Amino acid sequence: MEIEHEKLQKKRVAIIGAGASGIPAAREALDHDWLPFVFESSTDIGGLWRYKPYETEEGTVMKTTVINTSKEMTAYSTFVPPSNFANFMHNRCMLEYLRLYADSFDFNKYLYLEHKVINVERCEGFENNGQWIK
Repeated sequence: MEIEHEKLQKKRVAIIGAGASGIPAAREALDHDWLPFVFESSTDIGGLWRYKPYETEEGTVMKTTVINTSKEMTAYSTFVPPSNFANFMHNRCMLEYLRLYADSFDFNKYLYLEHKVINVERCEGFENNGQWIK
């Protein structure tokens, strides 16, 4: 498996959450030749932008939520939203934008769904090796 070989060759980074911050964090890690491991507690990517019609401890957008900045101001600098998306995107379009961005660099390869991070601690020797996860 390709990722198994990569584990031995690259620095690794844990990213908690596969939403609007976690997805580009993984991309940035890859751009710096780091191997990201993205842990998402839910069953899918999108974070708060994925509307859920039921109460959750993570929270959710409302069914009618629209972003309050234009798509040009919201977009990642390396990934333009589709031209057919409204200037002020509905949460469904924002979620679709996140999915498209994730697909553009094979994000799912680094994703671990239904993996809730409970605690992260520094390893013994952190001052010398910078390792957090035991």
